[in-house]
Amino acid sequence: MRLNRFERFLVNQPLRPWSQRWLEARPWRGLGAQLAGARVLELGCGQGEGQRILRRDFGASQVVGCDLDGRQLQRAQRRCQQDAALSWVQADAQELPFVADSFDAVVSFNALHHVPDWERALAEAQRVLRPGGQLVLLETLRGFLEAPPMRQLMEHPRQGRFDAGQLRRAVLEAGFHLRGSRRIPGCFLWLVAALEG
Repeated sequence: MRLNRFERFLVNQPLRPWSQRWLEARPWRGLGAQLAGARVLELGCGQGEGQRILRRDFGASQVVGCDLDGRQLQRAQRRCQQDAALSWVQADAQELPFVADSFDAVVSFNALHHVPDWERALAEAQRVLRPGGQLVLLETLRGFLEAPPMRQLMEHPRQGRFDAGQLRRAVLEAGFHLRGSRRIPGCFLWLVAALEG
């Protein structure tokens, strides 16, 4: 995903690793996310903190981070190069450069709403997952993105705005079954789903 200057500041500021670990990732545990020993693809990996969380807190055996922003990938590589189980690919979530059935899980920390054709990104996630694979999402919803301060500070594709019901329906239409979800109405949705396997 490509970020404007303010968004890049937000995702790279010093409190982000703490909030990503304790506020963003933690709810997935109660929703049925099972990533121990999994080969995971993280969409929009940014500075790599999500990859660290997926390894340290969820026990993923390997995490491939993909991002459209080459500067963020370079930052992730510098910060995380000591972990040989992490790797990076510059890629668009709408057209992932991986063969089918490559991953046990696809994870996104608030990246999907940056993708213009987010439904195609869901289809791509489904394609690269093995049968039984998991889709693990935290997403920002339309109500939050369309609040006046957010419209002024952030640049998000208009077609990438969805509410909780639209996102859940799109996940089901992409071939997943829902394991669990939790939301802050109008703001955020945590979701764990799996492919039939």
